[in-house]
Amino acid sequence: MSKRMPVKHIALTVLCSAVLAACGGGGSPETKLVDNAVAARKVIELIEALDTVEKIDAGDEASIKAAQKAFNNLSNDQKALVSKTSIEKLEAALKALAGLSGNSSNPDAPQTDNANLNANNNSAEIKDDKSLAPLNKPAPVHTSFISSSGAQQHNPHLQLRQVDGKPAFVNNQIGLIRNLDLKKNDTVVLDGAVLTNSAEDNPAIQVNYLTPESSITKYTSAGSTKENISPLFGKEHGIYSEVKTSLDDEIKSQYDEMKKAWEIIKDDKADPKAIAEAKKKVQEALPIYAEDFDYNDFVEIARNHQEAFTEEGMKEMVDNIDADLLNNYHSAAKIAEAWQKIRKGDEQGWETLKQFEPKFTSKLLWRVALDANSNNAIDGMEGSTPKTADVMHGIAYVHKDKNKLAFDKEFDGVYVIKFINGVRVTLHDPAAAGWTEQTFAHYVDLNNLVNHGYQSLGNETPIASVPTEGTATYRGLTTSYLTETGKPARQLTANVVAVADFAKKGLSFKTTNPTFHILENGVRVSTPVAGYEMSGSASWQANSNSFKGQVATKEHGFKGDLNGKFYGSQVDEIGGTYGLSNTTQQLIGGYGAKRQ
Repeated sequence: MSKRMPVKHIALTVLCSAVLAACGGGGSPETKLVDNAVAARKVIELIEALDTVEKIDAGDEASIKAAQKAFNNLSNDQKALVSKTSIEKLEAALKALAGLSGNSSNPDAPQTDNANLNANNNSAEIKDDKSLAPLNKPAPVHTSFISSSGAQQHNPHLQLRQVDGKPAFVNNQIGLIRNLDLKKNDTVVLDGAVLTNSAEDNPAIQVNYLTPESSITKYTSAGSTKENISPLFGKEHGIYSEVKTSLDDEIKSQYDEMKKAWEIIKDDKADPKAIAEAKKKVQEALPIYAEDFDYNDFVEIARNHQEAFTEEGMKEMVDNIDADLLNNYHSAAKIAEAWQKIRKGDEQGWETLKQFEPKFTSKLLWRVALDANSNNAIDGMEGSTPKTADVMHGIAYVHKDKNKLAFDKEFDGVYVIKFINGVRVTLHDPAAAGWTEQTFAHYVDLNNLVNHGYQSLGNETPIASVPTEGTATYRGLTTSYLTETGKPARQLTANVVAVADFAKKGLSFKTTNPTFHILENGVRVSTPVAGYEMSGSASWQANSNSFKGQVATKEHGFKGDLNGKFYGSQVDEIGGTYGLSNTTQQLIGGYGAKRQ
């Protein structure tokens, strides 16, 4: 046991000054605020004087108990001024002292009062009693999308991943989504995908791409978007897909180029040089499929080979699709034989190719694989063991129940973006939630051991525009995943209510109506659950638009960190992430809410 003098707590000194400044100096009603700060200061000094955990012995019992008693005697307003670091140190000291007895359940051993220690530890009671002027913003049309020209990679971001073989929350990795650029009624750039909203009077989302091998689909309870992909096959109508992919333009271009090449090659009157050039283009493209197929058959074949959505899983899936096509389509087998002959210098192979005129390359297989994965992942189709990873990620809450009813209109819409390397991004539709400044994304990257990730996205509030007085209530929603090693993840949704006090730089956070969702044969089954309501608080520093704090569930023993940011020019909305855990489970989620 060592003895140390109390250490001056600079953070609280600054806080005391801030309290006095906010009060305009001393004064009778405001004296209570100063008294609270002084009382909290005394407790902090008692905690700071405690030994570190590794030095605690039986001689420290009196000082630890005194610090615990002093903290428990504080009012909630006073506890709000005790830093999280001090609270954690007191908890650790109590646990260390209890451990010395060899029986932490001994009634004579001091117990950690978690309820008291964690109550309002970041902000005093927050009330919306000085409301900012209402925004009175119109609801966004269903095709609208959020606008942001700012960087996204440093927004609130959290991963639940495998670290040394165990699940762990990690928040120091760069955000998956780094670019979300929208000029009003123009384009939204989401790394691999560009959502175009260019019609001023009749806005409608279209999709283009910046990077290859990805697909995008919008899902609601009414179903998915339908893309007319007939032009990829030289037709105007009749072939549809629920995904648009970055491969589509290339497939269409290759089709047109191969069609012209075969017209030249089969023209007996064509210039020999033109024929040679056409053959060169065909050899460079290496088309392996003719037009004698049904696209939907391709997709069904692909679904039979659904693998875990990883880079290796996708490669294996494409190989299996190719093998099935060779067995099921006479033309595919003959074309493959013809290419083997040509590689060996046998020009007879060209006669076979001229017979079938192949126009499609392996790009078509990758498109089919993305399409098939999309259906399985979203619909939660039953499958073999390799399919389990995708079935787990079926988005149940956007489906209808047995009565053909949607769950809730604010939850009714997601954009699903998939990359050929196995990364899946689910972006909550901001228009469905009534948001114009932010949204959040859930993603899975099994290649990099990321089981679940959440990232907040949007147009952040300029720091200078964050108010220094006034209050506001934010209402919105959250989606999350409850995970436990060896068990399927469970989808949990809830409503969010947050109240911010800009003078106190504090925010209260609560969720209500927690509901689990699963899919049974493509039908949503939603079950309200008690005890998963969350409550907590957060705070921010001067010259900041981001807040941090702690949150815990009403029951089940979950507690953890809450992160968020203000979005919009007038702190219009908030968004962020949270990660909680108990002894065996983890709860990771994202949220968004708009000012009332």
